[in-house]
Amino acid sequence: MSPAARFSPQEQETIVLNAASKCISQSSLLDFKMSEIAKEAGLSMGSIYKHVQSKEDVLIALAVQSLKQIFHVFKQTLALPLTTPERVVAIYLFDYQKIMLNEFDSHLNMLVSNDAILRRASNMWLDKKNLIDQQLEQIFYQFFKYAIDNNEIEVDINSTKEVLLEEMLINIWSLHVGFNQVSLQRSSQTTGPSYQELPFPLPEDHAIILGVKRLLNSYQWQKPLDSQGIRKTCHLLQKINFR
Repeated sequence: MSPAARFSPQEQETIVLNAASKCISQSSLLDFKMSEIAKEAGLSMGSIYKHVQSKEDVLIALAVQSLKQIFHVFKQTLALPLTTPERVVAIYLFDYQKIMLNEFDSHLNMLVSNDAILRRASNMWLDKKNLIDQQLEQIFYQFFKYAIDNNEIEVDINSTKEVLLEEMLINIWSLHVGFNQVSLQRSSQTTGPSYQELPFPLPEDHAIILGVKRLLNSYQWQKPLDSQGIRKTCHLLQKINFR
């Protein structure tokens, strides 16, 4: 089978990754085979290896796609006509089945944080992953910095803007990632489909939503987060089909 010269390199890469996504959905994140990807894509193994050199590359490449989608969703969410605390709680109120590209993306993003995966992936895909990771961090950095610089939140007399910014970034992101990981671990303990759905969208009175509200309101916002704000956020996410 000869390479499909009628496709540009970018188009061919998209074909390869689409085929990989289908093969993983039909097997698992660990059991898929490179030969199956080639067959599904209708390409030679040589053409496949021009884009991904290993199974680890496939995982990182699909994770990059997933992270780009998450970046797009977060960027759109952080620009919604809501207060800053409402926009923060919005990232916990998504229906992840609606915003993710693949049913296995939550599991994938957790898997590719494993050092064994990262050490076996090519520098090209690691660089792409590092870049989108940095872009994700940057949009939240700029988001909270804007709120602090515009006095939406009061800086404690014993602190500084830089310390407050770093604290909020770590706390908010850790709570988000930690809850998703705990949910994945719990779902993996049940029988059923290979990829258990996470418990999203969360109800307004879910423990993690109340916890985020408590954490946010430990800071001195001009307008603290309340139940009405959470409800308004849910309705707006529904309007844009994120919930």
